[in-house]
Amino acid sequence: MRILLLGLCVGCAQEKGNVEASEDDVLAEDLWGEIADYESWNQLEGWEGIVPSESTHGASVQIWLNDLAAEALANGETVPDGGILVKEGFNDAEGTDPKAITVMKKIADYNADAGDWFWGAYDVDGTVSVSGKADFCISCHASGDDYLVFVTMDAPE
Repeated sequence: MRILLLGLCVGCAQEKGNVEASEDDVLAEDLWGEIADYESWNQLEGWEGIVPSESTHGASVQIWLNDLAAEALANGETVPDGGILVKEGFNDAEGTDPKAITVMKKIADYNADAGDWFWGAYDVDGTVSVSGKADFCISCHASGDDYLVFVTMDAPE
């Protein structure tokens, strides 16, 4: 079974230490508001709920997709402008100890060199820890189709 593993990297870039918010930080703050109801979004078939993870995101993850991303992926298409994927990372297998929330959003003409993906990582309270063209995230995803990484693994139980 093909399962989507988003390598949304919590440690993707340096933590923000700037006093003045960058454009990317502003985009990330707006995106946090845009994903406020993500827990009501779609999940991939075969990957509903909290599943084990072998990524930097934690011992387990839960992935949510807005309608644009879900429809595109279900049809084997490239995620269009406005498509969003959200990954909750947890420190434990049960998903009771949150680690971070990471997000990818396709923004037309944002970063053509990396599929026009905007990367954001947040503490569970919504504090932005990474935003923008995060080199580490991009390098992890560069091998994936449209910067999405797929692996074959057993379906979660």
